[in-house]
This record gives sequence, C-alpha cells and structure tokens, in this order.
Amino acid sequence: MIFDFLISIASSKLYEELKKFIDRKSLQELIEILKQKTIEFERSNDGTIIVSSEFDNYINNYNVLFKIMEHVLQPDMSELPIVTFIDNMTESIVTYCEENGYKSKVTDKNITKDFVEMIYSIVENFAKNKINPDDRYLIYTIIQTKGSIELQLKEVKNELQEVRNDFCSDKILLKLTDEWFK
Repeated sequence: MIFDFLISIASSKLYEELKKFIDRKSLQELIEILKQKTIEFERSNDGTIIVSSEFDNYINNYNVLFKIMEHVLQPDMSELPIVTFIDNMTESIVTYCEENGYKSKVTDKNITKDFVEMIYSIVENFAKNKINPDDRYLIYTIIQTKGSIELQLKEVKNELQEVRNDFCSDKILLKLTDEWFK
C-alpha cells in the first residue's frame, strides 16, 4: 500500500534530507496525517491506478513526498508554479505506470492529480501551521509585494516594447533587440 512508503520515511535516509526543514517529531506528525489521508484515498479509489503496483513503485522509488516537500518548503528553489509542478508530477506518474504495464483508464490522470494535490495540500497546510503568526504576516506581505512588483515589471516591459516598436523601424535593429523582451 502507498502509506508504507510514509512509514519508512521516518527511519530512512530521506529523513536526513528532510531534517533541514522539520524536526523528527513534526515529521512523524506529518507522516501520521499523510497515512490517514492516503488510506482514505486508497479506499475511495479502489480498483484505480492509485492501488496499482506500478503507482506504488513510482511513489516509493521517485521520492514523491520529498519532491513535494521541497517545492513547498523551498519556494525560492522551485521556479515552477504549483499548478505546473502538480501537472508535471501527475504526468510523470501516469506515464511511468503506463510504460510499466498498467492499462490506464480515462479517469486515472484525474485521480492521480487529485492524489498529488491532496499530498501537496497536506504538506503545504502543515508547513503553514508550523510558522508563527508574526512570520505568516511577513510572508504574506512579501508574497503580495512580489506579485505587485511582477505586475509592474510586466507593464514596464510592455511600455518599453511599444517605445521600441515606435522608434525602431529598422528590421535589423528590431531583431537585435528581440532578446531584450523575451
């Protein structure tokens, strides 16, 4: 079963990597939550890709939990937006299962995505709850400021593009400056 990989994490070398993010007690608490939710998810999706040996092999061999935790806990390291991260992981799991003999059904991709989203959400909520309230406000402010700056930069880039197009009628000059606006 899938939750077997969660139990083994606490005593595996993966803990050595995860201890950068959370202490052993917190990790055990997270594993218990993941175990409960995973068992519920397996029960409600019996007979699907989730309970296949191929799915189990992927989860066990490709550090799914660690990759999710890394994406949640080190956002500066992950350039992928959450949606793209989840879509990529979903695609990787389904492709792996199919390549290893699983006969996929139409609903398997959605079920797999639901599973990845569930694990991601649990880890994300767990991480948020471990942050003290003062830091939460600071993080919220930083995220809001970053979003505002990105929007302003996009507007400036568009304005510069318009100015460039207005003043540079020479096609060669336009080609030379194309890379500035990518």
